Amino acid sequence: MGNDADASGRGRGVRLAEALATRLCHDLSGPLGALGAALEEVGAEAEALSLAQEASAVLRQRLALLRAAWGAAPPGLTGSALVELAQGLSNAHRLRLELEPRLRAGTFAPALARPAVNAVLLAGESLPGGGTIGLGGDPARELTVSIAGPRAAWPEGLGRLLADPDAAWDALDSIGEALPGRRLQAALTALLAQEAGTEARLLLAPRTETAPPLLLRVTSAA
Repeated sequence: MGNDADASGRGRGVRLAEALATRLCHDLSGPLGALGAALEEVGAEAEALSLAQEASAVLRQRLALLRAAWGAAPPGLTGSALVELAQGLSNAHRLRLELEPRLRAGTFAPALARPAVNAVLLAGESLPGGGTIGLGGDPARELTVSIAGPRAAWPEGLGRLLADPDAAWDALDSIGEALPGRRLQAALTALLAQEAGTEARLLLAPRTETAPPLLLRVTSAA
């Protein structure tokens, strides 16, 4: 029985690594394609160099965001640094981040840092029409993430994924070869929060027509 459990755990670890790699390749393919196409035209058109430089800058911002989200937990992450990382969101030009004052200067607890970055990544993807991401709370203990916009909506079933790790694993298994998106990021956010020792759940929405805030709360010293 123990060996079966170990094998299952290793299989899930591989599945998670595969999901992260799939997501990473998907997110970087667009900027890399634009950069390659622009560089091919540098000799023929002066504007191509500007396009290549812009694509390179987008790629650097995206890499910084994904490294903080899925790499080692970023040390000493502050609210202002989180805002800077959010410039790597694919729709950053259509988003506005609003932070409570104590979050901007405060430093996130280690167990809260990576879940916070993933929550912001999920929030950006949950605003396909643009809008506002609101961040509040105490960086040493908890973070609330709210979304508001013309098409603001968390992925379907997010509450269950956050409450039930098995449901999050099942969601990863069911994604298969489909293109990653909010559904994948929802499962990753839930699992990485659990691994960090951070509770993640949806609160009651202030109004029935709005998306409920997402709460991240440190529950261990992990």
